[in-house]
Amino acid sequence: MTDEAWYMDAVKSSGIPILTGARMTEFTMDKNLWVISMAREISDENGKHLGVVLIDVDYRGIEDYIMRSDLGAGGYAFILDSEGELVFHNDPSYFGDEEKLKKLKEFADMEAGYDESINTLIHKYSINNDNWILYGVATLDELTAIEVRMLN
Repeated sequence: MTDEAWYMDAVKSSGIPILTGARMTEFTMDKNLWVISMAREISDENGKHLGVVLIDVDYRGIEDYIMRSDLGAGGYAFILDSEGELVFHNDPSYFGDEEKLKKLKEFADMEAGYDESINTLIHKYSINNDNWILYGVATLDELTAIEVRMLN
């Protein structure tokens, strides 16, 4: 267990909780079996490493919360971490398709706001106390209906 990436990242984080991207509890594309984990190093009063606590959060809970945002018929949301790794996307095929991941990273590199060349509104929101960024993507035809919701 101490060789797992989540364990080593938690130890390196100086007591700050870290969140992982979506991962499967077993090899499957069934999102009902996916989790996002929060890990934090546990130290004694002298700062001596005692271990790491890991809490798994049901992926569906995060998905349900994000999908409540109305981004219009062609709109969608996704989350990347600061390393550009995919944390959340409603379509599980994005987790294994390099071309689809590349497209998401292109959106991540664009300036927030409306991009006339692709008729798309991109909104970025840094999630407090973590290294995640939530992206909302919508086409102009949906812009009027979602403008207030995205800004809120």
